[in-house]
Amino acid sequence: MERIDLTEQVVLIIEYEVAEENRARFMQLMAESCEDTIRDEGCMRMELCQPQSGEDGVYFLTELWRDQSCIEKHRLKPGHSKVHEDIDALLAKKRVSKLNTFAVNGWTQIPAAMAKA
Repeated sequence: MERIDLTEQVVLIIEYEVAEENRARFMQLMAESCEDTIRDEGCMRMELCQPQSGEDGVYFLTELWRDQSCIEKHRLKPGHSKVHEDIDALLAKKRVSKLNTFAVNGWTQIPAAMAKA
């Protein structure tokens, strides 16, 4: 029987809708922000994505954090609010989802050995 446990890990999924005239600046700011954030303690993954359907101006940012305390430390960094204000000023729309993760039999992601099977 599989064991399913709630973990302390937190996933953030942010959906951005960006007008065409703001996309270049948006991508520049996101690249800088992601490069900085991935170095933060407890930030385990950051991915900036675009739908395969080719929806113009829609982007998703996924973040995986060890726990909520790491997110709180990240938010207290000098300049954090300013970066987010600058990004938000470019947006037509923004939606944030905050998710808890589950571990199945102790794994939060498929182990490499199982993925090859």
